[in-house]
Amino acid sequence: MESKDTVKLTTFHRSKHICSISPFGLKLETWMRLAKIPYETEYAWSPGANKQTGQIPFITFNGEQVDDSNNIIRYLSKQFAVNTDEDLTSEQSLISHTFQRMLDEHTSWSIFYYRYVDDPLTFVSSPDIFPSLKAPHFANNPNKETVLSEAMKKMFDTRAKAQGIGRKPKEEIYRIGMEDIRVLSEYLGDKKYMFGDKPTKLDCGMFGLLSQVVYVPIPSYPHKIMIEEECRNLIDHTNRIKELLWPDWDSLCDTNSNSNDTK
Repeated sequence: MESKDTVKLTTFHRSKHICSISPFGLKLETWMRLAKIPYETEYAWSPGANKQTGQIPFITFNGEQVDDSNNIIRYLSKQFAVNTDEDLTSEQSLISHTFQRMLDEHTSWSIFYYRYVDDPLTFVSSPDIFPSLKAPHFANNPNKETVLSEAMKKMFDTRAKAQGIGRKPKEEIYRIGMEDIRVLSEYLGDKKYMFGDKPTKLDCGMFGLLSQVVYVPIPSYPHKIMIEEECRNLIDHTNRIKELLWPDWDSLCDTNSNSNDTK
């Protein structure tokens, strides 16, 4: 049971290369670190750990469960009386909101499409990247990589088509995501963070998604190729957030532990 007034975050197990394969879980955890909100981490093998909505991440705080990363951030901002965007102008707040919606509802689908629909076996087949392969129910399955990659492909193909983006040719799906990323890069320019010298909620959201590309060692990733060739400032931004808010990143990834931790 979590300590009183300490948030219990339920998210996916750590991976060798990235602290969460969920951009939404990583966005939330990064923001909690920025906001200095105390939390304990509970790891799950699948979204089924959330009995209410089947979504990860979710939190429990003093007996109350809250779902959806953006909703959780609003909830915790109120509960802990913190505002990581307090220095933004009204116009900057509108820009932040719009960029975050783009990342969550648009850009992420382009990235997920390659990861889970176009070439899922590349991503899923390595237990160092996809920790779910280490789940107990896969322990004695010699075909676990194929089984899991086919299941992920079927699920995300259905979801992408329902969202709409999955009905387009894959070249257009990737173009859409890359256009989004270029816009982020152009707006960031040579600034440290999106709105100047202090990170905000949007910087956490960018880190959550872009780290899925920057730190995952899949050289064929079309978004990775584009970022490395055209948007080096986003790599610098991702590294800057990691250095500032994740000093324990390497140790968390190296241990790839199933045990819970506290921050």
